[in-house]
Order: sequence, then C-alpha cells, then structure tokens
Amino acid sequence: MGLPLLYKPVVSEFKDVREASFDLETDEVVTVYASVCLWTQLVTPSSLNDFMKCIKELDPSLMVVNEYEACTDTLNFIDRFYGSLIYAMTVFDCLENCLKGDPLYWKIIEEFLRGVIRNIITAEDEERIYWHAKIDFWRNLFAEFDMMEMELSDVCKYQAKLLLKSNSSWNNCTLDMEGKCLIVGWKGTPLQSISAWKINQIGNSEQQDDSPTVKS
Repeated sequence: MGLPLLYKPVVSEFKDVREASFDLETDEVVTVYASVCLWTQLVTPSSLNDFMKCIKELDPSLMVVNEYEACTDTLNFIDRFYGSLIYAMTVFDCLENCLKGDPLYWKIIEEFLRGVIRNIITAEDEERIYWHAKIDFWRNLFAEFDMMEMELSDVCKYQAKLLLKSNSSWNNCTLDMEGKCLIVGWKGTPLQSISAWKINQIGNSEQQDDSPTVKS
C-alpha cells in the first residue's frame, strides 16, 4: 500500500503503560487494537483499571477488542469446571479439524492447553493466572470508563464471511451477533468476541444508539 511504518516498542508490562509512554503528536489520531490480551489482567484488577485509565486519557478514535468468549473467572468450582470443559472441548475439536492431524503443531498446542486447563481447575487464589470473561463483563467494565459500543458495518461482517469461505477447514466456524458484538464460534459454541468501542464524549451519553458505524 506504500505506507511508511515505524514500530516503536513502548513497554513490556501492562502495569507500566502510561499516557506519557507514547510520543504522540498534537494532530495524531490514536486507535487501539487489544487482541486476546486484556484477560491476562483479570488476575490483577488494579492493573486492568490502570490500563483502562490510560486508554481513556489517550482518547482513541476507536478501540477494537478481541477476547476469549469463555467464563472461567468465577470462584465457584463447578461453574469454573463446566465453563473450562465446554471451552476446551470446542477448542480441541476446532484444532483437530484445522490442523489436519499435524503432529508437531498439535503437540505444542496440546501441551500449552493442558497447562491452562490444569491451572483453571486446580489452582486457587494467586496461583490461578488464567481467567477469562465473556462480553457482558467487558461491556460493564468499559461502561465504567465511559466507553460506548459501536456497530460493526455490514462490510465488516461480509468480509468475515468471505474469509471463512476461503478455507474449507473453517466450514464449521460460525459468526453470530450478540448485540453489536461479533461472536466467532465453532459449531455454534462461542470461542471469541470481537467488539469496537469509542470514548463517550461529554454531552453524548444519550446518543449511543446514533454512534458512527465501524468500517473496515
């Protein structure tokens, strides 16, 4: 596309992210893409809150969030076990189909997921590091920081469907809408959520339904 790009690492830890960490110009437009990373801060809510405060200070024109659509953040063992069981079964079924039995990649992923599942089910308190929450949790969190959810355009949804059709291994992948959020699933079981957000400016709190449409 002929675009000049510059990659500048800022920090390596969520807890160290500050507005001052970014060398922004006065007229620079800021967008944020958070891909399956916010869940890592559920174990330390204070770090997650600090990060969200930083996002609000940056006042991005758009924030796109991609997160696991699973519920393993409950203290109730039965609910946690059931949530992790359904999610793990779906992930393994998906990988078995998509990897076509590739022994190398399958072994690597299987060993990683084994540790995740063991931690979710058996670890307690500070020893449990894998927490996942569904879109309703993120909606409530973002609302606390005056962020409003935006509609995904029909173009975005159409391109997502075209992407799935480009690979026969993804035939069982499903796309559903949960409100304004796109839910990516496998055979109907949710796996990930994709949503778009914008800072709700003062005086616009009653105009969320009229918010602009996100286009690709």
